[in-house]
Amino acid sequence: YDFSLHNASSPLVTNKEIFIGTSAIGVICIDRASLEVKWRFETGRAMIYTSAMQRDPAQVVEGSPVLSGDNIIIGAADGYLYAINRKTGVMQWKHTMGAPIISTVAVSGNNVVAVDFAGNVYSFVSAE
Repeated sequence: YDFSLHNASSPLVTNKEIFIGTSAIGVICIDRASLEVKWRFETGRAMIYTSAMQRDPAQVVEGSPVLSGDNIIIGAADGYLYAINRKTGVMQWKHTMGAPIISTVAVSGNNVVAVDFAGNVYSFVSAE
């Protein structure tokens, strides 16, 4: 593989996929049976670097990916909250937070709660 995992992200493992936040290229989806990369989703350039091993420019996803329906929800160090289709890797929506998101988001039903690096707490209703 050509990506680095120098971050605190834990993988999201489902019956068919493994979703991993990386320290350089955003999020990847790996087929659980073949271990082949199915797709990559690149976030924007990080506003903050949390590891001495990260180099500019990097697309850091420090929090763990979370499953919500058919979407993977992530916060990224570029200051955006993203919903990514779990099968295709295509962005469904994004919301600017204005500050890096380095923690894992919380999902309950179609409600998504995210905290940015400035300490703001946001709650969204995710359309499925």
